[in-house]
Amino acid sequence: MTVTVRDLRRRIQAVERIRHVSSTLQHAATIRMARLREQLAAAEPYRTALESIAGACLARTGDGTHRLLAVRERGPECLLVFGAEKALCGSFNLYLIMKLENALRERDAGAVRLWVVGKAMRDRLRGRGHRVDRFFHQPQGDRRFDALRAIAAETIESFLNGRHARLNVLYSRSQSGLRQEPTLEPVLPVSLAPAQAGAEPAAGQTLYEPEAGRLLDRVLPELAHARLCAAFFNSAAAEQAARQASMGSAAENAGNMADELTLALNRVRQESITGEIRDIALGSTQTWQQVG
Repeated sequence: MTVTVRDLRRRIQAVERIRHVSSTLQHAATIRMARLREQLAAAEPYRTALESIAGACLARTGDGTHRLLAVRERGPECLLVFGAEKALCGSFNLYLIMKLENALRERDAGAVRLWVVGKAMRDRLRGRGHRVDRFFHQPQGDRRFDALRAIAAETIESFLNGRHARLNVLYSRSQSGLRQEPTLEPVLPVSLAPAQAGAEPAAGQTLYEPEAGRLLDRVLPELAHARLCAAFFNSAAAEQAARQASMGSAAENAGNMADELTLALNRVRQESITGEIRDIALGSTQTWQQVG
């Protein structure tokens, strides 16, 4: 089938539109990624302070029997997965799913309850035959913290009511613009590093109001919420980094295709012009031969 100049121009226009859209999405992902990383960095001191306060309260009370600290050997595990809400982020969800399936092979799959944040991740998991027990849309906009607090409250309630023996969170840790590491971390029961658990200041230097035990009732749920927030912001930043790289590659490929189509257009135009000149020359020659 002969390709005409009009066909090539239409293809070039379509490819240029794709390049423009891909470039716009790339720039938008870059801006969102920067904002998410700023929010993650701003929240880190708060989480560190909560861990320090929780450790000090535990050292003061000497009581490790709080319900959010209770380790249960038996019972189903809740696995909360932070994935992508939308597509166009390359293999971001695939790496998380590979990490998830490796974790499920090491566990009794029937004793794991999957809670998923992100519509695209939910659809991919269902497509691979996994059962999603609870689904949340990815928190967006100004109400992001309220949505995360609601998710944290539901997971804590489920843990305290005995429906789940523990809560682990799976997310992508944003390490750089081109590298994201799928990470599986425990959230409930709340665990503290030995240095944090023994972080009681010198005697007489700290006063607790209310008393340390009651303060612990507020700090431990807040610490679980802060750790879930850190996981979410890491995952969201990693998703935008993956989308930035994916859309950058798409824009580059569209640019290369547009260049190739432009060369093909110039070649077809040149052949058309050459053919017209040849026809004119042949017609002129035939005319002179007839006259002669």
